[in-house]
Amino acid sequence: MATTEKFTITFDLDKSYLRECFDQSRIEVKKSFLQTYGKAFILLLIAGFILQVEVQGLSKHLGAFFIILSVIEILSQIYARGWWVTRQMLARNYGHEIEIEMSEQEIRWQGGKHTLVYQWPQIKHHQKTPLGVVLTTDDGARHYLSKSHFETDSWQFLSARLTTAELD
Repeated sequence: MATTEKFTITFDLDKSYLRECFDQSRIEVKKSFLQTYGKAFILLLIAGFILQVEVQGLSKHLGAFFIILSVIEILSQIYARGWWVTRQMLARNYGHEIEIEMSEQEIRWQGGKHTLVYQWPQIKHHQKTPLGVVLTTDDGARHYLSKSHFETDSWQFLSARLTTAELD
């Protein structure tokens, strides 16, 4: 009977992990000023149009609403990291212990009420980063795993399985 290797990694989903996740998995794309702030500019144009039309009792409130939306959009671009980390902290799994199980057949994430299971062939691409690895699955989801949570043998197992999975 063949023995199957199984590794279990546990860690707390905390703010420092979320920051590392953002920094390591963010895809850097050079955007022009218009690409970055275009949506905010369009919202300001809509606000200006609404304020110029002067519909009684509606124009000022609706115009102000669109101005506020454009300011929020600008802030979300300037403070992208903090914005993303804060949104993740509001999620149900924040603060819970995350358990990752790896076997010959699959990798499984369990945290709070959420469970994700992927067979190794479902992982279509992996990108090693200085602090971990970003996995891209066949459904387009991206998952970051920090090397700091792994023992040497479990990291080697993960690396071997990823190489094998891409060859399948």
